[in-house]
Amino acid sequence: MYHCHIMEHEDRGMMGQFLVVENPDNLALLDHGPTVLLFITGLYCSHCYEQVEKFDRELSAAGIKLVVVSGQEDSEDDLVARMKGTLIADPKQTWAGWFGLAHGDDSHGTLLLDQQGKEVWRTAGHEPFMDAASLIARARKLQTRTTQVAGR
Repeated sequence: MYHCHIMEHEDRGMMGQFLVVENPDNLALLDHGPTVLLFITGLYCSHCYEQVEKFDRELSAAGIKLVVVSGQEDSEDDLVARMKGTLIADPKQTWAGWFGLAHGDDSHGTLLLDQQGKEVWRTAGHEPFMDAASLIARARKLQTRTTQVAGR
């Protein structure tokens, strides 16, 4: 974060956040959304496995991008081979840190990002968020707003 200590200046844009990344190519996955970003402890967790399987199926059918960030190296799992979304291994918690989350038993996170990769909605907790239908509805509203703005 960078900011000015004069409150009026902060309110007028002299405050913001920046992100330092090791591999900026990975961030391209978050552009041109909307994108649903799932943070999971790993596919060994039955709740995480169920969430990833469900969201991958339902979001891909709706044409919405899915990026899954796992706290483990899950590349050997059979689900990974079937997934239409993208799986990123994050054992050092780099991605989790960028988004203010940590991989662990109580840190299942689901985020919705807009077309520019900005977070517009999130939930985090002990159990994974399983309501893919509500995220699809939110993502479609983002797509509709973008289409309307572009059409002006």
